[in-house]
Amino acid sequence: MTADIIPYHAPVALPPYRGVRVNNMEDGLRLSKLITASGLLPSSYLNAPDPVAACFVALQLGAEVGLSPMASVQNIAIINGRPGLFGPAMLAVVEASGKLVQIEEFIEGEGDARKAVCIVQRVGRKARRAEFSVGDAKRAGLWDKRGKNGTAGPWQQYPERMLQARARSFLLRDVFPDVLSGLPQSVEELQDIPAEPITPPKEEPPKVEEPKAEAPKPAPKPPLLVAIGEGWDPVQFPRGKKGLREALEFMTGAVVDGKPQVVALNNALLDQIAEHIPELADEVSELRAAAAEALRPKDEPDLNAEPDTFVKDFLGDDDFPGDRPLPDEHS
Repeated sequence: MTADIIPYHAPVALPPYRGVRVNNMEDGLRLSKLITASGLLPSSYLNAPDPVAACFVALQLGAEVGLSPMASVQNIAIINGRPGLFGPAMLAVVEASGKLVQIEEFIEGEGDARKAVCIVQRVGRKARRAEFSVGDAKRAGLWDKRGKNGTAGPWQQYPERMLQARARSFLLRDVFPDVLSGLPQSVEELQDIPAEPITPPKEEPPKVEEPKAEAPKPAPKPPLLVAIGEGWDPVQFPRGKKGLREALEFMTGAVVDGKPQVVALNNALLDQIAEHIPELADEVSELRAAAAEALRPKDEPDLNAEPDTFVKDFLGDDDFPGDRPLPDEHS
């Protein structure tokens, strides 16, 4: 074993924890509500959409690296939607892990030649060194970074401390990734990362549904017309079998009322009734016969009468041969 390798030793037990213990999600939510109501919640949590939920997440993140609930809230900040540890808290978490042998930090050079140096040694490994210079800060666009409203920012106010924080966070992340796996970045680093612009979702114009073209309605069929006679408007009936039946009833009533000419004027309609409603064919024939009888002149002989009656009516009672005696064959 070389001289610069230090064997691993079990970490010294920390003092017993005396705060409120969070054993489940319900405990964490109740504690988060109390902390939020107390006014001790940092602004980065209060500005969250749900401060209680943000506080609860901070408690969980802190528990993953060994911080107590209140230490979690005070040392974890949300920057641009990402959690980070303040520089001193990051070092405290590493020291509490028992895996840190030594750490050394100092500034070398002056003016623009200044650089922060951090040397860290982990149990069982060689010491490692990290540097962050003014030139590094300028290349990263940090050196001239201003604060809000154009005021002096932390890089102008505390340049050496910012250099030191950057060198330390880089090295601690590299040497203790297992310890800092839940919170790998420092707050100082997150503050220097430009916020990603939030692009609001593109609002699409509401879809205007074009009115559906309705199928053209079929033109209504013209009604059935029953002629009455010159100078009179025809009587209308609906199309179909129902209308045909009603028309037949109307014409039957006209004959009964002494208007047989109505039947004569609607022979085509009567043919249509007999064709479309076969069971009414006999009724149509009877109606036509009744109308014809009503229209026949009174002095016109009945061609359908018995022949002898017809001859008798034609010759008269006195001249009817049947009334004369038969001639004697021997006379």
